[in-house]
Amino acid sequence: MHLIVTQPNETSELPWNKLKRQAQRIGHHIEQQGDRIVKVICELPVQPLAIKMAKAAGGTGDNVTLMTRPEMCAEQMLSDTSEGEEKAVVVWCVSNRFFEQNIAPKLNLAEVDSVELEGIQAQCCCLIALKPATVTDLPVRVATVIPSSALPKTFTFETEQGVEQRDRPAYYYSQAGVIPWRLKGQQLQVMLITSSKNRHWGFPKGVMEPGEPPEYTAQIEARDEGGIIGDIGVRIGQFEVPKWGANCTVETFAMKVSEVLPRHIWQEHHRNRHWCSLELAKGLVKNSSFVELLNELENCYQRGEL
Repeated sequence: MHLIVTQPNETSELPWNKLKRQAQRIGHHIEQQGDRIVKVICELPVQPLAIKMAKAAGGTGDNVTLMTRPEMCAEQMLSDTSEGEEKAVVVWCVSNRFFEQNIAPKLNLAEVDSVELEGIQAQCCCLIALKPATVTDLPVRVATVIPSSALPKTFTFETEQGVEQRDRPAYYYSQAGVIPWRLKGQQLQVMLITSSKNRHWGFPKGVMEPGEPPEYTAQIEARDEGGIIGDIGVRIGQFEVPKWGANCTVETFAMKVSEVLPRHIWQEHHRNRHWCSLELAKGLVKNSSFVELLNELENCYQRGEL
């Protein structure tokens, strides 16, 4: 069983984006070793990091268990009993102080040489420890120490042509989104939203998390990116968008909008959004694939399929 404990009090040691990528790289490293994460114990503030770690290791957010007190995280992680002769414990401490106070006293540090110990205490890192499954009163034996610098910088991605190395975990490249629409009088209108930096117009879309159906992802992204709620309808098509050093494939659905959220409760309100006619939308969107999708939306409307 793998258990991960994280602690957020000193996240200034690394910026949030770097912590997020480090969590994913630890998960990817675990998967590359032929292991999997069965259970993650974490505190609420770092739940998103723990989930990203689990997903990068081939798991899901269901593997994550929340605990409110960090000392309880450490105690349960190091004393839990499981089936089998030994269990692997993967420890990732955002805070060096937390490691020193809650983890180090429970480890058999006599087996760690001084260089490794300094590495543990000096930087955010991951260590893999082993303990007998049925013995709770013996210290954990440290098996491997992995400094941040040793974590993989890229993520494996399997294609028909072979294995590639990409900038993000493999699941990032499968996305889903919506073309929001409404009828104003007799005119079919669509809603466009700007990119995160307000450089061009497009539609709400986002990463399809492991285990999520595309329709579910599309609805979540419509609410988060577009600030809209509605009913997911017919599949309009698929397109590719260049991102993270490769192409993301986006499954796209029609969505009849029933509610436009006020800006103050719209999660990504730094974007702009605009209702317009199909013809105007075709002139505003940057990606030529968007025009094809708008044409197909129009065809679906004329066939009475929306």
